[in-house]
Amino acid sequence: MIHRTLPLTATQAPHAPRILAPGVVLTALSLAFAAPAMAASGSTSGMGESLTVETPSTTALTGESTAATPIPPTSSPEKGTSAPTRPDDITRALELEARAWAMRDLMDQYPTAARLYREAADLRPDHDPQKVENLRQASRMSYYSNRPAQASRDAEAAARAALRRGDVVTAADAYVDAAWLAARAGQAARFEHLVEEATLLAGSPLLAEVQREQLLRRLEDAA
Repeated sequence: MIHRTLPLTATQAPHAPRILAPGVVLTALSLAFAAPAMAASGSTSGMGESLTVETPSTTALTGESTAATPIPPTSSPEKGTSAPTRPDDITRALELEARAWAMRDLMDQYPTAARLYREAADLRPDHDPQKVENLRQASRMSYYSNRPAQASRDAEAAARAALRRGDVVTAADAYVDAAWLAARAGQAARFEHLVEEATLLAGSPLLAEVQREQLLRRLEDAA
């Protein structure tokens, strides 16, 4: 197992989204919205505490594998899943993800990167965990483009995509992200709706007690 330590700047908000390499997922649920590794200029001045990111990626808190490589498309869709994915779709998604990742240090290009991540997510099947991560990356890029409302929509889309593949933990976490962003966008009614969605998932029997407690703590912090 490889661990990489990503520093935080002392002036960045503790809940702000971190920009991650494709397929990299934070190992702690409460760190889902943390500051990026460094400013777009590449400067390391003012670095404060560090957070550890684990590679290969893991599902937050559970430790279950969510490999970043695409799941091969099936010849026919399973019941309740999306239509078959063509190999060309996966190839195109990988290209879009690479283009978006190449913009990670170009803050003026973040809106474009967010759009590319959304397009890549659309090309991936519902059972592919990278679909969810692409939407969360879009949310991070939108947030750092000073577009919290769009970031909230992206995070909610990620939550719904996670639910479609049965990942309740990631879905609840993404709903909390969406709620926090809606609050920053001044969308009170939307905030209340998203908090309700996250609270419902926090009560799921599929969550361990420690996961439930961390979710509820994040919800309190989001208010």
